[in-house]
Order: sequence, then structure tokens, then C-alpha cells
Amino acid sequence: MDVVVVGGGIGGLTAAWELARSGRRVTLVEASDHLGGLVRPLDVGGVIVNRGPEAFAVRRPAVAELCAELGLPTELPAHGSWLVTPEQGAFRAPARAMLGIPADPSAPDVVAAIGEAAARRAALDADLGPTPGSDARDLATLITVRMGEGLLERLVRPLVSAIHGADPSVLPVDSVMPGLRDALGRTGSLAAAVAATLPEGPAVASVTGGMHLLAEALAEAARAHGATLLTRAPVAAIESGSRGRWRVVVAGGTDVPEARDVVVATSGVATLALLEPHVDTHALRTTTGQPTTHITLLLDAPELDEAPRGSGVIAAEGVPGAKALTHVTAKWDWAARAAGPGRHVIRLSYGRPGQEPPLDSLDIVTDAARLLGTDLRADQVRDSTVVHHAGALVPADPQVRDAVLDLSRTMAGRGLHLAGGLVAGTGLPAVVTRSRSLAPMLGSPATAPAPRAAARPSDERVAL
Repeated sequence: MDVVVVGGGIGGLTAAWELARSGRRVTLVEASDHLGGLVRPLDVGGVIVNRGPEAFAVRRPAVAELCAELGLPTELPAHGSWLVTPEQGAFRAPARAMLGIPADPSAPDVVAAIGEAAARRAALDADLGPTPGSDARDLATLITVRMGEGLLERLVRPLVSAIHGADPSVLPVDSVMPGLRDALGRTGSLAAAVAATLPEGPAVASVTGGMHLLAEALAEAARAHGATLLTRAPVAAIESGSRGRWRVVVAGGTDVPEARDVVVATSGVATLALLEPHVDTHALRTTTGQPTTHITLLLDAPELDEAPRGSGVIAAEGVPGAKALTHVTAKWDWAARAAGPGRHVIRLSYGRPGQEPPLDSLDIVTDAARLLGTDLRADQVRDSTVVHHAGALVPADPQVRDAVLDLSRTMAGRGLHLAGGLVAGTGLPAVVTRSRSLAPMLGSPATAPAPRAAARPSDERVAL
């Protein structure tokens, strides 16, 4: 067996497909009973929507290109989003902005969002030149230096926290917004850098019918090229085998042949646990993002036909209740068609520190009505689901991020290749880009390097 892929999320499935079609013999093992990871379907009252990520960023073309290769149609959201803050109430999010960073800080919708004083401070970015903030590793520092605290607190922090499930102070700039730092150097201002990298039109898109169709298409394509995909196959350990190969030990006795290369495409926590026998992972101090609970409702609510809050609302710190609401059937035409006339799917996201999601349907509907600015009743609910997501493991500071990348390079030399968000960064485009890069790195069977020396014993760990 040439390659074993550990983890059946989008990263693992993409790697398995790419490697299989390059001619490698691939076995993928997934601990759960499903493929796709967080990208799964959710049935709410017979309407199939997304259980996890519902869209992908279009600024990086990786996912859009992948969908095109797999023959999956995509679509853009039908409406923009809104924000709600304790000071200003609900207002439309600025149209020309990236994660709340405006291409023009003086634009009327930016001034309306953050106030005149904060907008004037943000506009000073144009006079700073390219150097200030250019060495900032985390997003919060970059925004504060270039455009000030007002923009960070009123726009960037609520948007980033809702979209990425982590505070901008722990998100590396190059991970969450690759290319932005280079654009800052070229253009001389952060606003100009954003303008140069913004896509035309909406910043996100979705697979028509739901993002889960991407996971299904990847699995089908990988199998078509000869890959073996195993579920209910939790990996207990990755051990050194014979002749420089690796042995992937699956709990429950599933037999996986030894492989020259192993791709680890699991969550950050699981990845570090599997590497611990070979690497001192205690040096990789990391931060676990805040766990999130999604409560999805199917409503008989013709009063929502006009999309009163566009595609949904993101709530700033200090706004009670949910931190975000997605009006699924207003955002995506395919979801509206699936639900039918007068029926609407909304998803509320809870997960502020110390916050417990409401369990009473009346409280949930009251929360939704407040964010949507529309009267709703509990008897309009036709079905509901509750999904809990554990917080993702992300590098807590730039030095740790660099250490993760160094670890990835070191382990690749021994035939253990890291994929997934821990090394790739945040978001589906980053994960897909990383996984697609592995096939040329590993080479085809005809060009693969000669067998390596035997892997080091597990007690001979790499020091970071």
C-alpha cells in the first residue's frame, strides 16, 4: 500500500482523490461512521441543509476549482448580511470589505457601521505607508496598528469570531488572509490591499444543494480511481514498520497494510496525539477555540419571505442571545426551493464564553425574532435540530505557528505528511489547497524516491 490517509474530512478526501488519480494505491481510514467531517447533511423536517460549513470563500479559488473539476454547480448568496451591536442596533454589513476590513474606510456603509470617529481613524491607514503593521502576525494586531481599535471591535472581531469561531488575536494573518501582507507591501495601505484582493461580487459561495455534496463527490471520485475508504476505523497509533514503512494501527482489528507514506488529515487535537510518540508536542502550545452550538429551525413563516435581515445577522459582543443567525432559505436559492413557499430554515449559533444555549423552544424563537426584527411564535416551528461543535485547535501565537510548519517539514522527510487545519490554516480553501499539494510532493509511483531508512523508534522523538 503506497499511502494511508488518516481522517475522512474534506482534507483527507481531497488528498485521497489526488493521490489515487496520480497512480498511488490509497487506503483512507475514518474513525466515525461517515465521511466529510464537519461537512455533512442535516435533515430538518425533511429539508436537507448543511450540518457544518455552509459556504466557502471565493477569494482563494481552491474550492471553486475543485467543484468545477468534480462537476458540482455552485451559487452565490442571494442577499448580503447584517450586523447588530449594542450601540447601533441592526445595520447592513459594509459591501466592500474583507472580514470587516474595508476597501474604503470613508464609504457611507462603513461610517454607518463603526461611527465617524472610528472611520476617520481607519482612514489614517492611507498615510502610514507600507511598514507599520507589516510584521504583525495575528489579525487583531494588524487591524489595530493600521486602522484602530474602533474598527476591530465594531466590525472585525464580531465577524471573525462568527465566521472562524476564534478571536482575531489568535488567528495568524497569513493563515486566515493569505496574500494580504504582500498586497500591503505593494499598495502601501491596508485598505488598498483589501481592494486589490477582493473578488467581484459576494465573498462566499456554496455548492448548489449543500456543501455535503462536495464530500460525497470527492468520495465517489476517490473510489473511482481505486482508493479504499474505510469508516468506523479509529486509528490507535502510527508506528514504525519494516523497511522504512509505517504501520497504521486501527482499533478493533481492521487490518491496514504498511505504507511508505501516511497523510494525517485529522483535527489538531487528534493530529498531535498521533504524533506524540514521535515528536515532543508539548512545545506546541495551542488554543482551543470556543465550542459552538447550532440550533436549526424549520418555520412556517411567510413573514420572512422578504428576508428582513438579508442572509443573516452577526451579533457583536454585548448583544444577548445567539452570536449569529443564518437565514438559510434567504441566503441560498437551492434551500428556498427545497423548503417550499412560506417555509424557512434559520440557524442560530451559540458559543460565547460562559454561555449556555437555550433549551426552551420559546426562548429560541424569541431570540430569532429579536435578531430578525420580526414577530415569530413558537407554534410556527415545524422541526428543530441541535448540533454541538467542539472548538478547533489553532496556533496561539506566531512562534507556535512557525513551529507547526517546521514540524510538518520535518515529519514529511520521514513519510508522515500533515494536512488539515492545524498546518493548512483556517477555512476550506486553505485545507483543500494543502491537500492538493501533497500529490506532487509525494510524487507518482514512477517518480517516488527510493525507500527510506527505517523510521525511528517511538522513543527517539524529534525535538522542536
